[in-house]
Amino acid sequence: MRIDLTTLGLQQAENTKTARTANRAAGANAETGSAAGAESGDRAQFSFDQGKMESLVAAALGAPEVRQAKVESLAAAVAGGQYAVDAGKVAGAMAAEYGAGAGAG
Repeated sequence: MRIDLTTLGLQQAENTKTARTANRAAGANAETGSAAGAESGDRAQFSFDQGKMESLVAAALGAPEVRQAKVESLAAAVAGGQYAVDAGKVAGAMAAEYGAGAGAG
């Protein structure tokens, strides 16, 4: 998994700017008594928890992108002909995962 941190703050800033602009426009319409202002009584306000975001970013950056030891172990097993897939287990897992929702629709 890769997270693009170069635009993360920019997207939040743009969302906040857009929300402020919309709130100002709604407020201006309400003050002038226009029909559009009267109809749009709802307002949205977006907040940004910088501390929470920083902790999530630090956790994401601290996690390895690939579990290299696991990949190497599986690659060696496949190359050595020691990796076997139990078709029954795969089918059972698929039935448990997807079969449970099949009759619900």
